Amino acid sequence: MGVGLNTPDPHTCYGGGAAGYTDYPTHAA
Repeated sequence: MGVGLNTPDPHTCYGGGAAGYTDYPTHAA
């Protein structure tokens, strides 16, 4: 698709909340 991946934010990885799981930008298919 020619789309890059979102840059992960280590401060939100496995933090127990929604941040880092549902707030990343999306790409239209």
